[in-house]
Amino acid sequence: MKYLRTDMLTAMPLILSSIFLSQAAAETGTPPSVAPSSDQTATNKASTSDAGSKKEAPITFEADNLVYDHDNDIVTVNGKVHAVQNETRLSADELQWDRKADKVTATGHVIIIQEDGTISYSDKADLDPHLKDGVIQNILLVMQNGSRMAANKATRVNDVTTLDMAAYTPCRVINDEGCPKTPLWRISAVKIIRDPNKEKVVFKSPRLDVLGHTILKLPNFSYPDQNSTMSSGLLIPHIQRSKMNGFEFSVPYYFRLAPDRDLTLTPYIFTKADPGLGAKYRQLFSKGFFQIEGMLTRSTPLPTESQNPTLADSNAHSKMRGYINTNGKFQIDPKWSLTGSIRLTTDKTFLRRYDFAWDDRLRSTLNLERITDNSYFSVAGWVIQGLRPTDHSGTQPMALPIIDWRMRMPDPWLGGEFSFQANSMNLTRITGQDTQRAFASAEWNLRKYTPLGQRVTFTALLRQDLYHSSGNALTSELYRGSSGWQQRGIAAGAVDVSWPFAGEAFGGNQVLTPRVQIVTSPHVRNLSIPDEDSRSIDLQDTNLFSINRFPGYDRWEDGTRVTYGGEYTFHRPMFSFYGNVGQSMRIITEDEIFPQGTGFNRRFSDYVGRATLSYGSFFKLTERIRLDRKTLAIRRQEVNATIGSKRTYLMVGYLQLSRDIDTQLEPDLGNYRELRLGGRIQISHYWSIFGSTTVDMTTKKDQRANQQQADLYNNTNSSLLSDGFQPVRHRLGIEYDDNCLTLGVTWRRDYSTVGDSRRGNSFMLRFALKNMNS
Repeated sequence: MKYLRTDMLTAMPLILSSIFLSQAAAETGTPPSVAPSSDQTATNKASTSDAGSKKEAPITFEADNLVYDHDNDIVTVNGKVHAVQNETRLSADELQWDRKADKVTATGHVIIIQEDGTISYSDKADLDPHLKDGVIQNILLVMQNGSRMAANKATRVNDVTTLDMAAYTPCRVINDEGCPKTPLWRISAVKIIRDPNKEKVVFKSPRLDVLGHTILKLPNFSYPDQNSTMSSGLLIPHIQRSKMNGFEFSVPYYFRLAPDRDLTLTPYIFTKADPGLGAKYRQLFSKGFFQIEGMLTRSTPLPTESQNPTLADSNAHSKMRGYINTNGKFQIDPKWSLTGSIRLTTDKTFLRRYDFAWDDRLRSTLNLERITDNSYFSVAGWVIQGLRPTDHSGTQPMALPIIDWRMRMPDPWLGGEFSFQANSMNLTRITGQDTQRAFASAEWNLRKYTPLGQRVTFTALLRQDLYHSSGNALTSELYRGSSGWQQRGIAAGAVDVSWPFAGEAFGGNQVLTPRVQIVTSPHVRNLSIPDEDSRSIDLQDTNLFSINRFPGYDRWEDGTRVTYGGEYTFHRPMFSFYGNVGQSMRIITEDEIFPQGTGFNRRFSDYVGRATLSYGSFFKLTERIRLDRKTLAIRRQEVNATIGSKRTYLMVGYLQLSRDIDTQLEPDLGNYRELRLGGRIQISHYWSIFGSTTVDMTTKKDQRANQQQADLYNNTNSSLLSDGFQPVRHRLGIEYDDNCLTLGVTWRRDYSTVGDSRRGNSFMLRFALKNMNS
């Protein structure tokens, strides 16, 4: 049996309790305890409720006046009427409840706020006693995302709302002064059906109106409801023009297969190439996710070696071309996880020709990891697909497996910390050198603070390496090492002292920290060990104070050196500065394992430093630099700056390489200068212009230095010989973006030709109607 409780917010006539108790008795079978005897009027605010399940949840009314017509069994309340049931709220000038007809009629400034946040405005509404189903005249619906629907009449049955002679728009309908305005666009329809159960909004006989004028009749369609997380339907179309493919038109279609998986199919149509089909599948699992995407088409690849290729240059015939990109991660338990990715393409220029990516290489990986607070274990593998014209598939490495184990534990004697590591790798090539490696190491670190505030860090390291290699003659002499089995023992010790001085200055706080480090390591057999992972060598502020300044494990910096430098920080409201500078001196040198141009290859290294200056979020400038130890000439410089707001900003990037580097070491990275500019200008509230450019600013002097290096090492790689001061890529566009529409046109020009990735112009059109998930 259900029990009814009636709460009075203010003093109420006996009749109001009787009315709602009678309804509860009729619904629950409990006889009313009080019956009305005559018409009565309440002029004070009142409230009441009836009880039941969620569908029959308490309805609470508030009103200034109440009148009960006993003969017709009609309750009328008026004057600031408010009614609430569950999460549905209603307000009106007058509310009439016909108990015989089981109908509630609201009139005058009717506002209904539904459970999902949708607000309905109308002059009159005929509803059921639960304020859910019914008919509403001259309705305006405002959704949570700001979009609106208006109709002559709306009928709601079982949460499904049908609007007759309706219109939909997410655009503003009033201007900044609050006056009515014609929306930029709207979709009118004979019927609009909003079904939250299917999470869809369906349009019957729709048409597209722009600035109040019908410009296009549309077929019946649907789009996801505002509360839908996923629903099948068309996505934003893509229109682009390129020199090689002509006009490109693609319209993705999204399929919601289940709450945990979906599929997107994208047909591609080209005016100068065969059509293609793209697909993307995603799925969630209880412990991870997986997704795979790709595209397949048919065309004729052109040779990458030709600088100005044409179809006549290639003897190849039209063939199937495409790419695949898949990745996923599974958290097996709180400690174990499996991560993987596959990135493959049929040839070197497919991704560039069809504008999917501009990568130089693709990497496929697999990694099983176990991570705890004090240990790490990994079994991994990877495969490389080179996409540069000089890359040959047989020489690209494949690593499987790479096993890495690490553990740290506290030092029970001196209060420091031990770190242990074991690592092995098997690296193979179809054509080239094969290398196997294994090592084990132990490292001890202790950090202490002196009474004067100096921070002293002691480090000791022991490591034993074992290598095996074959096919060494197929690799550059600089990296090949000795064939067969090789072993190497490594020992190193270091003391690192820094002394921060802090104080107030210029209305802020500053910290100046001088730093000195001494590292010593006996001579090790470096050149007899194959070098697979330590080839990218360059002195920077990030590795200046490293125990081993090589990036990998295969090369070890032996000898004794002193590294010195300092850093400075300054902070005040809205302003900050950070800078560091340093140099190292090799006291005892062993093998000259640092090639020319790296900054290490003399007793005194080059100077390296970094500076970062920022003013709030409006301005930030970062510069990394390496200066010649004798002449202070710039050997490497990177500058990145951002200035402006989120709407109007300028980004500047500059790279200078003047290293005169051994071209056997890095044949594709000779002396080079590059300028990058990008930005956006908000020319009005909704319109903006954006663009970017990349310019090769290599000078004639840089070119002569590159040629000298090529002649010195008999290197005929033409990639060193830049034309100088030539554009690489330009991009310029204009965009309109408001609360309901995004419209933009972008022009891009590429100045390089690699195979069938041709230099020339590309145009892209972007058009998106917002708040329609399409």
